[in-house]
Amino acid sequence: MEKIFLFFILIFFTARLQAANSNTEYKHGIGVAAGFVTGYGLSYRFLNGKTAYQITFAPYVSAQFSLISLGFARIHTLYEAADFADLLYYIGVQGHYDSSSYDEFGRTVEKYRINLGVGPGIRFKISDHVRFDIMFGYALYNTIGYPSSVNFTGETALFYYF
Repeated sequence: MEKIFLFFILIFFTARLQAANSNTEYKHGIGVAAGFVTGYGLSYRFLNGKTAYQITFAPYVSAQFSLISLGFARIHTLYEAADFADLLYYIGVQGHYDSSSYDEFGRTVEKYRINLGVGPGIRFKISDHVRFDIMFGYALYNTIGYPSSVNFTGETALFYYF
């Protein structure tokens, strides 16, 4: 177990040194994201200077139920560290459709939700092309059709930039 842990640490720091030696500007990123506000699923990110625009989409449709997540986010870099991590903030919105619930008569119940959120985050530079984001903040959940609530939120994303 210790050897596996040391192996991953070695890969992480080697990738970090590679990222430190690169000044390449990328415009596009493709990856996966998971968050209550930015959505979950496959994701595309467009970079325009210090601002990024992200769209995330995950459809799941079967004969029994459907589950669809569509998220949009605007991510702005506040402070750029040359070799390890960037400080950022984000604002996002997620639309969520779920038809997996049933009422007392066995009929499918459709639920639509929209979540809005904002908060800070950190982008780790894993390698020249790979970035890992961790974001947190506050969100307004279930803004339509259900009792709304304000609570903490967490977001994460892994992107390959080109």
